[in-house]
Amino acid sequence: MAMITKAVAYSAIVVLFAGFGYSARAAHSESGQVRARLMEFFGERTSLLYNCLPRDCERASSFTNGWREWSASFGYGRGMEDSAIMNGIALVWAVDSGEDAFARQMARGLINLATAHRKRGFVARGLCLEDGKSACTLSSRDQITHFVHGLYHWSTSGRCDEAMKGEIASAIGALADRMLANITAENDYNALTADDKIDPKGIMKMWEVRPHEAARLPMIYLAAARLTGEKRFAEAYERYIDRALAESARLPEIPAETLKHTMPGYAFLQMNASIELICRADSARSARAAAIMRETARMAADRFIAGRGEDGPWLSAAGDLALAIALASDDSGLERLLGKKRARQVRELFADCLAGRSGQMPLAAAWPSRIVALKAAECRFGASSANKGE
Repeated sequence: MAMITKAVAYSAIVVLFAGFGYSARAAHSESGQVRARLMEFFGERTSLLYNCLPRDCERASSFTNGWREWSASFGYGRGMEDSAIMNGIALVWAVDSGEDAFARQMARGLINLATAHRKRGFVARGLCLEDGKSACTLSSRDQITHFVHGLYHWSTSGRCDEAMKGEIASAIGALADRMLANITAENDYNALTADDKIDPKGIMKMWEVRPHEAARLPMIYLAAARLTGEKRFAEAYERYIDRALAESARLPEIPAETLKHTMPGYAFLQMNASIELICRADSARSARAAAIMRETARMAADRFIAGRGEDGPWLSAAGDLALAIALASDDSGLERLLGKKRARQVRELFADCLAGRSGQMPLAAAWPSRIVALKAAECRFGASSANKGE
């Protein structure tokens, strides 16, 4: 898929959201406020986004020798819970909108998550802002998914400089080496905590998982193979990919009631993010992967539409579901993907999310996770329209 310029992307978004019933002028005028709101949660020292204001982040005194184990009382460290996810999604937004300075900023934060603590191959979910390096020993496959997806998107954009491309290849290669070492039957296919223990929550398990998680491990190996050229990663990818795609394709067979309890909104996004990388980087399996993405997007659209009028949980998931749909729309367009009626419903709802209408939280007052997902979806929908016009 062709990369587009910032001007072309914005022009496409203007046209697209005029059709959504959302003022393009309003979208443009509010973008500065939204970015200002997002950067309230940005830590200059680490180049990371946090779940709280920087002044409220976990203090360095909470860590011993740079680490702290997860516990029910401590959690993952205040504000440090999801930096890898938020920076990864923000990086996709930055690349698709043509904002290279913003992209470099988000990518730097992700690289820091893999290097600042000096545990090779471990991707922290966040870093202590006070000292710039302390972390919780427990990460997750969700954090890793957005870490790899965002960095690969930037590295292969044609706009990432050679020095940073080298850093990205090194970081993803180290992650893949850690997977090769740790993902074994003896470890229950767990990537392990930073202190090399099987994690207490099962969120580092990378294989023998649910269908929406099946492509995460081969995605890592594929990204590492493409960015480093190392044969061992390509061979690992081939060992896992066909079964992973077969497992992923089973998602529609799972009863809706089961999915309601086992697959939150963000899981649709993470599934499509992992498969999108495969779609882009493996031409031999691209059509198969794209078909899975489209089916996942249709299911995400059903969840998105059904959530209208619900309170907190849907408000939180709306951006993730919208981006899950938008990742698939690059190839097919919304009407072709969903049909006219559902496409119209998604557009109306999405416009409400962006504009803060119908009970939706205004983006200029939202938390960073919601901002980055909705803005990434906005850019991806616009990028899709621009690509179709080329």
